[in-house]
Amino acid sequence: MRYKFAILLALGLILSSCGRRPVTRVNDLENLTSQRLLELGADRYVNYDYDGATYYYENLIELFPEDHINVAWARYELGYINYQRKRPQQAIEYFTRVLQTPVDDMPGVTGSEASAPHRLASMMIENINYKPPRIRISAETEIGEDDTLEAGERASIKLNIENSGKGPARNLRIIIDKRRGADEIVYTIPSIEDIPANSSREITIPLIGRDTLKKGTAVLLITVKERESDHSSNTARLKFRTMASEK
Repeated sequence: MRYKFAILLALGLILSSCGRRPVTRVNDLENLTSQRLLELGADRYVNYDYDGATYYYENLIELFPEDHINVAWARYELGYINYQRKRPQQAIEYFTRVLQTPVDDMPGVTGSEASAPHRLASMMIENINYKPPRIRISAETEIGEDDTLEAGERASIKLNIENSGKGPARNLRIIIDKRRGADEIVYTIPSIEDIPANSSREITIPLIGRDTLKKGTAVLLITVKERESDHSSNTARLKFRTMASEK
């Protein structure tokens, strides 16, 4: 999963180490404030009483429809409860309702506090809809005569990146690990555009052997990774000869 999410009303996930308490519900809800209903819902949630939490959040929405900020939070929590219960479509419906709830017209509520439920709902929708890439690479060198890189010579690596997954490969980076005999080889790593699902892209990586390059064998290990996730490719291993300058 690309991201880790915390329940917003942080009232409490820290308290979740407490054992589950008996289900209790307040029936005289009209005498409670919307904030108190939000707190009661959070208390039920952290004690794994999802039905009890749902009861308070739904009543908050019904009794205080004009309290947009707390209505947004209640809808967010209802979405998260459905997410926890492995009901992704119902969760998306609630998170979408959060985005449809105006939160910038409440007195005394501004800035990040007002936009927080919208931001979190958007993140959760993206998380639920996320489809991972599957990245595979192959590489070959384009070096002069006899596949030997000489000191001062320019060459290149042709790197083919294939994404056979169900989602795009985004924000990619190329990692080259220099192994035996490769310390005197310089390369320039280009940027990579996102690769849509079931697509591929070919990248050229310029190489040059420094004047101090020695005779021997060089080994390069290449991988491609997403910067913001754990998704990475296989490792392509390149091995070629090197030659010192004749001067």
